[in-house]
Amino acid sequence: MSDDDLSEKVGYGHPPKKNRFPKGTSGNPKGRPKASKNVANAVELELDSKVTVIENGRKLKLSRGEVIAKTLVTKAMKGDLRAFDAVTKLLPKRFREPLAEANKSEPLDPYEAEVLERYISRRIAKEDSHD
Repeated sequence: MSDDDLSEKVGYGHPPKKNRFPKGTSGNPKGRPKASKNVANAVELELDSKVTVIENGRKLKLSRGEVIAKTLVTKAMKGDLRAFDAVTKLLPKRFREPLAEANKSEPLDPYEAEVLERYISRRIAKEDSHD
């Protein structure tokens, strides 16, 4: 053995020179593997893709997610209860809390309770007749 071999520090974190990567060569030549494709990523990509929409006579480029959000809000404003539920569930928490506070109103008087009860019974009867 030569003096160079003896003076070379070999141990944890210091491999022998013959086993080290040559200068300019990566220790991971193929790189990091690509992430697996799953449904959530595919849906996210689709929602981010742009489509052309005509709104108030103007062409707009919106993401599909924005189009869905606009459609849901429009349906909710027209009285679609399912759309309203979906919109309120998708609202950020800071907007839901004031809605919850607004719902904590005083109890209904007997007349209001009767009107509400009749409305609900008519809605149920109407939904049953459609089935």
